[in-house]
Amino acid sequence: MREILFRGKHKADGKWCEGNLNIDRQGVAIITPDNTPIGCYGQVDPETVGQYTGLTDKNGTKIFEGDIVKLRLLAAKMEWKGVCEYRNGAFGLAWQYAGERYCTFAGTCNAEYEVLGNIHDDPELMEDE
Repeated sequence: MREILFRGKHKADGKWCEGNLNIDRQGVAIITPDNTPIGCYGQVDPETVGQYTGLTDKNGTKIFEGDIVKLRLLAAKMEWKGVCEYRNGAFGLAWQYAGERYCTFAGTCNAEYEVLGNIHDDPELMEDE
């Protein structure tokens, strides 16, 4: 079974935290380190919340929604970078090339991934795409 985990940027200090996601009726998002509704992490910016894909990159870094990931197809000797998104029931990468493109992680065989940053801290990484 896949680990269910969320990441978000803490509103008070701007640091990233991982854990369980709790959203109250007013839309306040809180990430907690355990199943308790009040955790030590506190309120996060809801725009930065992303779910863990269950995958890690070549360096062992967890891949979350919103991460900018370099995909290298080893057999074809091709590489590009995209933003990790969840669409139609699957995690994958979205990028711009002659229009918008998207491929699921499950649809890439013999591939290597590397997290380069994320769209919240490093949006300039996608500007040249």
